[in-house]
Amino acid sequence: MSRDNSTKNLPYKKKGTKGKGARGSGGGISFDNAPINGHCYINEIPVEILTHIFSQLEPNELSTAAQICKHWRWIITDDSCWKSALIQFFGFAPFRRLANDSWKNEYIIRTKLLRKWERGRGLSLSFDPRVGVIHNLYVDFVNSWMLAGSLDKGMVSRCDPNTGRISKDIIFSTRENVSHSISAMLIDRHRILWGYKSGAIGLTTLNKQGSNRFFKQFLDFHAGPVSILAWSNQLTNIVVSGGEDGLVNLWDVNSGRCIKSLRTDETHVDGAIITTLAWSVKKYIIAGTTNGTVYVWPIDSTIISSSPNNSRLDTNISHTKITGTSGVVSLHYVESSNALIVAYENSSEIKKFDLKTMKCICVFKNGHLGNVTRTIMDIQEDIGDPSENGIKPLNILASGDTLGNVCLWDVDDCGMDGIQKPFRVFEGHSSAITAIHLDAFKIIIGSLDGSVTVFDPLTSKVIRILCQSSYRSRRAANRTTQTQDGISAVNCIYSKDYQTVLNIGGQIKTWDFTPGSAVTGNKAKSPKKKNNTSSTPKYMKRLELQNDVRESTQMFELEKQEREEHLAKMQKYTPIPGLTNEEMLAYALMVSKEEYQTEDDQIAEAIKRSLEIHE
Repeated sequence: MSRDNSTKNLPYKKKGTKGKGARGSGGGISFDNAPINGHCYINEIPVEILTHIFSQLEPNELSTAAQICKHWRWIITDDSCWKSALIQFFGFAPFRRLANDSWKNEYIIRTKLLRKWERGRGLSLSFDPRVGVIHNLYVDFVNSWMLAGSLDKGMVSRCDPNTGRISKDIIFSTRENVSHSISAMLIDRHRILWGYKSGAIGLTTLNKQGSNRFFKQFLDFHAGPVSILAWSNQLTNIVVSGGEDGLVNLWDVNSGRCIKSLRTDETHVDGAIITTLAWSVKKYIIAGTTNGTVYVWPIDSTIISSSPNNSRLDTNISHTKITGTSGVVSLHYVESSNALIVAYENSSEIKKFDLKTMKCICVFKNGHLGNVTRTIMDIQEDIGDPSENGIKPLNILASGDTLGNVCLWDVDDCGMDGIQKPFRVFEGHSSAITAIHLDAFKIIIGSLDGSVTVFDPLTSKVIRILCQSSYRSRRAANRTTQTQDGISAVNCIYSKDYQTVLNIGGQIKTWDFTPGSAVTGNKAKSPKKKNNTSSTPKYMKRLELQNDVRESTQMFELEKQEREEHLAKMQKYTPIPGLTNEEMLAYALMVSKEEYQTEDDQIAEAIKRSLEIHE
């Protein structure tokens, strides 16, 4: 075959040249005169790949691409192509939709979020709200403000998550505005509920701006410290509390009185402390205790709230109970199936009970290797007809264990023979899981050593590592026995599409991957104070590293001093070699006598100084 025949069907023609031909500047192949009816090789690419390419375009660019040819227009306008491409790219159909109007918008939004979280620079910020170890958070991303509360000091600080600015007006748990340790706390947009170690209950109501507040202390008490609090957005004039006295009290917010008291079989003498509450406003109040017993009261709270003359202790409200072998970690009531999900302390299994028969109907197992430490429930909202939406409604339970693994379970599926296996497992943490956030796009997992990882719930792959644990935090996590008391524990995580706020011990860390935030955020800070870098993320990061180095140096010095003191003590008690048994005994008695004499001299000196001060 000649050269001319081999190239006559290509979408270009060879240009006549003189002299050097293809090596000269005037020779080679020209695409300027390509035939209109030439073969288009891009349309031979599979539809799923073309759809993924189109998903990278902006909406106005998609409109332009749809005018290129009929094939492209068919791909861009056909919603089934976008659904097939999404399943092909992620491997699974999403169990939560980001856009219910079309699969095209679902694919574009999901891939755009994935690109920003994987490769976006964004803005990161770290600051100290000055309340100690943080145990509770509330974040308003729209109005850019948040509340951070601590049980150790009984204080709540108001901050700006975008700038790190801290309000000078601290919210205290007492009327005297002094720091006081408390045992329980709940924070909402306009109210803070306090549970005191004395058994009292307090409520602070905030206005929309948070500048003015009203504090009220309820009139009745628990007989012991308040251990757990609960409220509901469906019934705002009633709150529920559980205490170490074995009582569950319903409180009227307006009068500050206890309008109903539900008694368990145990008292605080038996050591049965109420640790968890599940409240269905019109059906049940459910309480879990430290000895593993779960109490269920069938009670309609709306009727009690409308009857102010109801007696405080009603013996006619009987309870049913579910016995367990260890303390209850969490309770979740599933209203659609009238079921209760219970997680226990010293168990890697989670059980599901039918509240009509009080029998276990399902066991969630074969997922965790360690004991369950944290669970959250994500209930699917009503999405209408599943056939029109394209996915099956799914109620999800997320649980973490002591070995750093997190499992996702289908709550409505009981599996084979009443045993349910997880449909997703996330690994990568080396300490106990203390906080979990789950939404339609991502799952964020925080652990006891301060590490935070973002996973894709569809593929179980790591999207981004927000925080990595240090040697100091891992040592602190290994020494900590209670998950809420760790100096590096992640206790709370708040997140929406592009923004995330969480705590690591007493520090607040924020990330913002909103498109354009990396540019607009710096421009907003620099014009007024060009020479002041104390609020820039780079300076805050450097300051954080300096603090970590300083703390590590102090820790190493203390350890060195302890080793030297131990070595000196060992050398002091080590006998001189070559001594007989009688001489070794005499040497030990002499050393012991010197120590006692030194202690007696110190006590005598202290008494002498106290007498001189008294005179």
